Amino acid sequence: GFGLGIGWWVKKGVGGKELPRASFLQAQAKGGEERLEAIALPWPKRIDAIVIGGGPTPSANPLALEEDVALAAELFGASSVRLFAGGPGTRAVFVSDLEPRGEPLMQAIGRLFAPQGGRDGHYRPARFPLHGAGTIEMLEMALARALEEGEGALTLYIAGHGEGGEVPKESQVWLWGEDTIDAKWLARHLDGRKNQRPFRLIATTCYGGGLAEFVFKEGEREKGVAEDERCGLFATTWDEEASGCDPDPDRAKHEGFGVLFLAALQGKDRAGGEIREKIDLDRDGQIGPYEALSWVRINARSVEIPITSSENFLRARIGKNMSAEGPLEIMPLPSGVWKWAERELPEQVALIRALNRESASLEKLSGLLEEIETRKREHDQAMDKMQEEFSKRLRQLSRVALSRWPVLDDPFHPDFFALIEQEGPAIRRFLEESPLALRVFEAEEELEAMASVDLALRIERAGWRKIALAYETISLAWALAQEGGPDWQRYEAMRACEWGKR
Repeated sequence: GFGLGIGWWVKKGVGGKELPRASFLQAQAKGGEERLEAIALPWPKRIDAIVIGGGPTPSANPLALEEDVALAAELFGASSVRLFAGGPGTRAVFVSDLEPRGEPLMQAIGRLFAPQGGRDGHYRPARFPLHGAGTIEMLEMALARALEEGEGALTLYIAGHGEGGEVPKESQVWLWGEDTIDAKWLARHLDGRKNQRPFRLIATTCYGGGLAEFVFKEGEREKGVAEDERCGLFATTWDEEASGCDPDPDRAKHEGFGVLFLAALQGKDRAGGEIREKIDLDRDGQIGPYEALSWVRINARSVEIPITSSENFLRARIGKNMSAEGPLEIMPLPSGVWKWAERELPEQVALIRALNRESASLEKLSGLLEEIETRKREHDQAMDKMQEEFSKRLRQLSRVALSRWPVLDDPFHPDFFALIEQEGPAIRRFLEESPLALRVFEAEEELEAMASVDLALRIERAGWRKIALAYETISLAWALAQEGGPDWQRYEAMRACEWGKR
C-alpha cells in the first residue's frame, strides 16, 4: 500500500528538519563509504548454532536485525555459522538517514505514484564477518552439515520477518531472495535423521509462534510429536506481529524481543547492567533460554506475547492455539496447584506476580480481556474506514494531477524531466496547497494518530493476555501431570530443552 508520509515531504520543504545524530554512526562514516569485504569466513569444524537473519529484499534488512545477528553470533561463539541477508560483499544493512536527502518534490512524486520502502535511508556492508548469505540454500547446507556431523544440542536462531496465515502451521519466515520456510519445511529436515541431536529453535520474527508446530511429525499435529528431541522459543504468537525491525542508527532505541532476549541470556538488561539474580528463576547460577524469554515476557512493554513449544503442545492436546486474540477460558486453579506451580512452573508464577499488579481475580481478568478486545475491534473498524477514506482521497489527488501532467507518474518517459524543469514550481504548489492535497494530509495525520492509539491498545492487551495465558498454562500443565504417561514425559523433555538443561 501507499503508506504514510507524502505530506511530510511537501510540507517540510528542501532540507526538512534536522534529526538527532547518532555518535556511533558518525564515527564509522567519517572515512567515507565503507569498503566491501567479500571474503566469507571458513565454516567451523563443529556447528553448535546457526544464526540466520535479514529479510527478502535490501530494504527489509534494517540495522536492528544486523544487531541481533551480531549479538547472537557473539553469544554462540566460534562454533556458530552466521548467515545474513545477501552475505559477504554486499551492502546488506539498511540504515535510516540522519537527515532527509533528495529533492522533496521528487520524493513526493515517488510516494504518490510509486511507493517503495528504503528511500529514507542508505545501505552499507555488515560490520561483522559472515559465513554466507541468509538464503534457503545456505540454511539447508548448514543444517545438513550440523545434523550429520555434530553432537550435543544444536540451536537455530532466526532474526527476520514473518508472515501469518489462517492457522498456525501457515506462518512463514522470509529469507533473502524471497524464499520462505515454515514449520513443515523445518520438520521435514529433521524427521527421520540418523543423528538424534537435540534441536532448539529460537525465532524473533512476526507470527513466529506458528513455527512451534515443527515439533510434530511433518509439522502436522494429527501425526503426533516427533520422536527426537525438539523445542522452540518464539517472540510472539502465530497471529501477532513482533517489534525489533528498526533502521534507526541510534541503537540505544532498539527494544525488540531479540536484543532484550540476547542481553538477558548474558544476565544483563538492555543498558548492560548486571541483573543475573533477577533472571535466574531456578537459582542454579545459570541462565537458560526459557529464563531469558521469561524475563523479556515480564519486562518488555511491547505488543509481543512470547511463547514456547511446550506451551503450544499443551494447547495442541486439547485442540487450541496459542493466540493473541479470541476467547480464553480461565478456569479456577484447584486447591494446592499454586504451590505445585511455584515448584514446577516458576516462570508462569513469576509472570503472574509481576504483571497482575492489580491482583485481578480470574473473573475480573476475563472481564478486562473482553473489554480490551471490544475496544480493539472498534478501533480496528475505525482505522479500516479511515484507511479507505485516505486511499480514496489519494486516488482523487493522483487523477487530478495526471489530468494536468499526464507523464508525472512515469520518470522513464522522455518528457518527464523536461516536465519537472518547466512545471516543477506549479506541481509543488499543487501538492502543497490544493484542497485535494490538504484533504490527503488531514486523513494522513488522522491515521498517524489512530496508529498511536492502536499501538497503546495492543500493548495493553498483550499485558493482560500474558497473565491469562500463564493461568491457563498452569491449569493445563497440572491436568497433564495428573494423567502422567508419554505426553507428560514429552512435555517435561520439551521444557528441559527450552530451559537449556539438556
